[in-house]
Amino acid sequence: MNNISVRQAHRKDFEIISILIADQNKHPETHCIHSDTSQDPQGIQRELLCLDSSSEICFAAAFQADQLVGALGSELDQELGRGWARGPFVAASQLLPPKGGSLEMRLKVA
Repeated sequence: MNNISVRQAHRKDFEIISILIADQNKHPETHCIHSDTSQDPQGIQRELLCLDSSSEICFAAAFQADQLVGALGSELDQELGRGWARGPFVAASQLLPPKGGSLEMRLKVA
């Protein structure tokens, strides 16, 4: 069993989520255009905190043994009734297939 728990992210989680986003945005295959506000984690964190202050961002975060392994967010515009996805962001350690199994098998277990 992989013991991954998913919960709503809070302001205290934005620092580690920002590090994950900055790392993912370095690579074209995992780059998220809606999260491309800064190349450094501190800039991304500032933006998330600002959006959170006006209730314009919401993230779900996945943790395994208290370590962030994934996040998915949405920037919200209540007046327009719209949201823009941010992510999903998955830690590189979670993308590797387990020894003796394929990624497809791992996803079925999760």
